Amino acid sequence: GIGASGGQAAQITATAALPGGGALDVQGRARPAPVGAELRARISRVDLGFWAPYFSLPLVFTGTAETDLTVDVGVGSPRVRGRMAINGVTIRDGAQRLAAADAIELTGLDTQWPKVRAERVRLKRPRATIRRDREGRLSITELVETLKRPGREDDAATPAAAAEEPTPLPPDFSAELGEVILEDARTRLDDGTVEPPLRLRLAPIRLTVRDLTWPNRRPASVQLTASTPERGTIETQGTVTL
Repeated sequence: GIGASGGQAAQITATAALPGGGALDVQGRARPAPVGAELRARISRVDLGFWAPYFSLPLVFTGTAETDLTVDVGVGSPRVRGRMAINGVTIRDGAQRLAAADAIELTGLDTQWPKVRAERVRLKRPRATIRRDREGRLSITELVETLKRPGREDDAATPAAAAEEPTPLPPDFSAELGEVILEDARTRLDDGTVEPPLRLRLAPIRLTVRDLTWPNRRPASVQLTASTPERGTIETQGTVTL
């Protein structure tokens, strides 16, 4: 509790069942002077599909999210540390599935806006299909155009939503990813520019990218191995600059 002087920290305990399934658990302490709090926030089994209609997103994301975060609140931006994961991830554009993964895990998160850092991002068994139609248009190009839209088509009729401009990043924004790993990835390439259409599958694929920074401060190292049809193998490594 808080003493008569107002200086003693108060213990915080809160649990709640979330709409659509899942649970929230918050534990920690809050102090009145100086104002601040140290909290541990955990959510489990949150269905992203239930919450998707509440956000104006150009794509539909489904999966089950969980977090285990430590939040330090005081003067300035809160500092958030911990881990996050989404299991059973699927990304769709309407009825078309663009990508999926057994899990996306983010560990070693340490962010205090506008600084964002994570030690590792790992994608378990990600799958995607890349298509090229008869005119040579790539599905990845359509995806980029989709991401540029402010929201799904059912939101386009709202003038305010259509006129809304995305908020630019602050000039001192920076992001660092220590390691990005794709484990047992699978890609299907469908090429409709040739006859008969070409169907090529690459699996398994392992991609590791280390030391990603934005704005770019140094080259990131890349290592890729992939199995091709007829027991072939692709191996490459090097550096990239964003």
